[in-house]
This record gives sequence, C-alpha cells and structure tokens, in this order.
Amino acid sequence: MNHQKFNLRSWVLLVLVGLAGAGVVGAQQGPSVVTVCPQLSEGCQFTDIQDAVNATKPSDIVQIAPGIYETKDSTGAFISVMIAKSLILRGTGTNPEEVVLKANREIPVVRIEKTQNVTMENLTVRDGNGGDGGTHPNSPFPLPGELLGGGLHIKDSVSVTLRNVTVTDNLRYGLVAVNVRNLTVERSQFSRTDQSLGRRGGSGIYLESSGAIFTEIYDPLTNTWQAGTALPKALGNIASVVINNRIYVIGGDGSQEQCWASVQNHKPQASVSIYDPLTNKWSSGPSLGVIRSEVAAAVVDKTIYAIGGRRERCTISFVNEALVVGP
Repeated sequence: MNHQKFNLRSWVLLVLVGLAGAGVVGAQQGPSVVTVCPQLSEGCQFTDIQDAVNATKPSDIVQIAPGIYETKDSTGAFISVMIAKSLILRGTGTNPEEVVLKANREIPVVRIEKTQNVTMENLTVRDGNGGDGGTHPNSPFPLPGELLGGGLHIKDSVSVTLRNVTVTDNLRYGLVAVNVRNLTVERSQFSRTDQSLGRRGGSGIYLESSGAIFTEIYDPLTNTWQAGTALPKALGNIASVVINNRIYVIGGDGSQEQCWASVQNHKPQASVSIYDPLTNKWSSGPSLGVIRSEVAAAVVDKTIYAIGGRRERCTISFVNEALVVGP
C-alpha cells in the first residue's frame, strides 16, 4: 500500500514538473534579428534579402548592412522581394542611400501582400517597373489592367509603415497601395518616377482603396522632409487651404474606395481638421453642413469657401458653404 502511494505521489510530482517545463518552453520569445550583408562574413547570415525574409518568423527583424542588393532566382533572373508576414526590414546605414534594393527596371522591387504590421526603414528602393497595367504585349504582369508599384507594391495588407525610405528612379509608379489599411509614411521621399511606359499616367504614389494618414513637412531651406503628426483619420480626396498660419483639411472620402470601384461604399465626410505647424497638433473645426468628398476650397479675406464635390453614392453636389474664420 505504501509503495502504491509513493508511485502516485511521484506521478503527480512529475506531471506538475512537466507542466511547469511546458510553460517555460511555450513562453513567448522576442523577435529575432536576421542579418544581411553584400558578402558573407562573421556575424552576417545572408547575402540575399529574400533568403533572409524566408528564414524569419513573424515579427522578426531583417537587418541589412550598407550595400546594393539585387534579388534573383536560381537561374539568375531578377525577382521581386516578396513579404507576406509581419516583419521589420531595416537598413543599418547612416542614411537611406547606403542600403539600396534594386531591380532591373522590368519588375517591382518589393511586393508586400496579404499581411500586417510590416515596417521598412532607412532604405532606398530603385530601378523597378510597375508595368503598364497589362496593356503592353510584352507585359510581364499576369493580371490585365493591374496597377503595380515599380518600387513598392503593397496589396491587401494592414498597418504598413515606411520610415526614412527613398523611392526613386522607378518606372510608372514609385508606390502603389491597393486595399491597404493604415499606411503610414514618415520622412520618406518619392522622386524621379518615369511615367513614359505604356498608355497610363504614372505618379510617385498611387492609392487605390487604401487610406493614408501621414503628414509630411518640407523645409525648402534644407531641402529635407520630416514627419508631422498624422491626420486623426485616414482620408482621401480632401480639400485643404491655409488661413491664419493654420492648415484646414476639409471633407474627404473615408471609405478607402474609389467612386468608380464601389459607389455603394463611398463615404464622404463632413469633418474639418485644423493643423497648427507651431504645435504640430491637429484640432477639430466646425463640420460642413453637407458631407462631401472631392470638394473645392478657396480663401477670400477671412472666409473659407467649400464648393461642389461628391455626396453619397458619388452624386455631384452644387452646394457652396462658407466658414468665417476669426483672427
């Protein structure tokens, strides 16, 4: 009988120890750092950014040393860097120009798709190609009519941050964001986008069914951009004017849907937000009497006029409202 009791107690003790050990093993670990360098060396794990991304688990950090990086497949053909997990892609140079991700001007440099919580910082993205939306007979892109970012293409994702990123010398579009919620851009530059390919117009940034909440401040004396406090909410198709050294953002579309893409989801706004550059803060102003996006705005003396625009279901508005602003 005593022998049986001893075994029972030992078994219970082993179970408790096992559970405690499982708790230790199952404890959540912090993000790991994976390193990339132009050449393998001590303390550097990869020379290819895609290989490094593939080796990470969600929320890890890919730390990239100064250099120029081209991603290629086993045959030597250029391919885009594909990111489909939560990740931080961070250059370790003293400025973005020291860490360069580039393609061959035939494909996008980086594609971020169907993921969330991705940050790119302190990098340059260049020499990519957003194609012509499938209209060119030799287009390498699979979906007819699809718009792609030559430098960065972000699609079906949530919470993507670009911080101190330079996107330059790309064909068609520097950045395209499609169906992206909470896109934040801080201290980043988009320049020298070649718009000549194909029959569609090009741009530095193109947002489709996406909302951006960034505020950037340009200083012409130093020729630099810095981040300001983000808009209180993501808006597109806004109007803005300056009066009394403050910026008024009027109306807009909060649906993250273009009118031509979804009339039912069009959500014009009546909000008026006021930005004070001296305090770097936003405050709320008097709302419009009629909700509108794509509204025109002008200042005459101390009065702001909000004219026209689109109302619910993208219907055109003939409304002209006036807001008198005090000293």
